[in-house]
Amino acid sequence: IMSVFQNSVAQQMPATARLQGEIEQYLNDGLVPYTEKFNVLDWWKVAGTRYATLRKVARDIFGIPVTIVASESAFSTGGRKLKEHRSRLTSDMVEVLMCSQDWLRNKYKDAYTGEDLAV
Repeated sequence: IMSVFQNSVAQQMPATARLQGEIEQYLNDGLVPYTEKFNVLDWWKVAGTRYATLRKVARDIFGIPVTIVASESAFSTGGRKLKEHRSRLTSDMVEVLMCSQDWLRNKYKDAYTGEDLAV
């Protein structure tokens, strides 16, 4: 078992070293001067050739859907209301996300408790 573990660690070392070098290069490159026309997504398209792994991380972070909420609703005790023009998720997509979340929770819960549900 130890030899399998050692082989796994040895295979991962080059990727870890490459990522470390990528992070160091990114931090050493310095800040990009701010202009009003600066677009962070365009910057990652160009800079992504130098930072392949970091570009994937940035893509995952920038790909997270967000919604804007008026400040008065954040402190309201009333029900939450989301205007139609503020939501881009269709009802089908909301259903897919809710089902996926439920399936994943149950999968990890079953793995944690050692149960296996038969379908």
